[in-house]
Amino acid sequence: MAVAAAALAGGVADPFSGVTTAGVTDYPLPYNPMGPSLIQLHVGGVTQEPGVGFTLIPMASPSGFGFRLNFDVIDGLEYWGQLQRSLPSNPNATVLTPEQFMGVGITDAQAINAALAAAAGRPVRGAAGATYTLSSTVEYTGSVNLDLSASRVFIPANVQGFVFSAQPFGAFDLTADYVPGDAFIDVALPADLRVAGQPIKIYSEAVDPANRDEGSSAAQYRCAEWAIVADGSTSSRVYLTAPLRFPVGIDPVDGVGDEARIPAYSLAMSARVIVPDATVRASVRLGDVAYEAGHDGDIWASSAVRLRGLVNPQVSARIARGYQAGIAVEGTYGAVVNDVVIGHLTDNAAQGQFGYGVSNSGGQTVVSNLRAGPVRHGYTSSYPVIAGASTDLYQ
Repeated sequence: MAVAAAALAGGVADPFSGVTTAGVTDYPLPYNPMGPSLIQLHVGGVTQEPGVGFTLIPMASPSGFGFRLNFDVIDGLEYWGQLQRSLPSNPNATVLTPEQFMGVGITDAQAINAALAAAAGRPVRGAAGATYTLSSTVEYTGSVNLDLSASRVFIPANVQGFVFSAQPFGAFDLTADYVPGDAFIDVALPADLRVAGQPIKIYSEAVDPANRDEGSSAAQYRCAEWAIVADGSTSSRVYLTAPLRFPVGIDPVDGVGDEARIPAYSLAMSARVIVPDATVRASVRLGDVAYEAGHDGDIWASSAVRLRGLVNPQVSARIARGYQAGIAVEGTYGAVVNDVVIGHLTDNAAQGQFGYGVSNSGGQTVVSNLRAGPVRHGYTSSYPVIAGASTDLYQ
């Protein structure tokens, strides 16, 4: 039976309890704690000290946090305790900070990830003048509102700095060949994905005529383009605001080099549609972001910021030092990249270090107030090569 723990000073104290399972060390917490020192935990009647008997950890739980027992766990031990919450009862009134999630055994990247998960699209703001050290990636899928503009980020490892994504829908196969000049395609999209104004991307196995055709299913530039859904779409036909622009390509496996053009968006070329999630919102403001210097020869090649599968995200940043792209826009529509300063990015293509300030493989990306150098390119269109029968929805 659970025994009441002594009251914690200040804040909102909430009880929790459960039963251990043999060999399982990680258990969820029901609320977001202010830190491990503000958790009281008892297991099998024995008081556990933070950093000794248990460690606060990020995990998939209602709060985004849990605790890890630092000893061999047997079956059937009751645990109980209480914690002081960092969040008020009104979830819409909170601006979270990474500091609320820091504690023993918690890295800065884990704290930022946990703050983003707990915020679920509400603002997360870094402390003014703080330096966050990322030895692993800050990675979040879903709506994000992150403001580290008054903070600094130091990355001492060859890891992606920040990766923000939305999970696309698809792929949806065309049910009939596209006829050049038509402002519609025959494809069965769910009702909520064929509303007017929704961006979609159509692509196929056909090779772009400007590609160096290899006569195989190797990764090559495929025929693909963005389109916007118009009014009047049905369960079997999607109307577009304009006809598709690049409806011809080359058969990817019929010989090497230039050859006769074929319909690109056809059943024979497995034409299909990807739909990005337009309900996800992303706003990212970063202060100085710098990778550790001195790794040009170590073939560090990770991008500082990646935007994947988003619709109309907004990002600003100051990338002081890096080895690959400063900001990479991938499978994203309508990104606004504004007020960006790119410092030193390594330019060594032989080692796969392409120092692109903004590497854009999205659609209708707007880049403004960009200052860059020394870099390979301040801005480049960097569309991906795609392997045959690819299932990658972020291309």
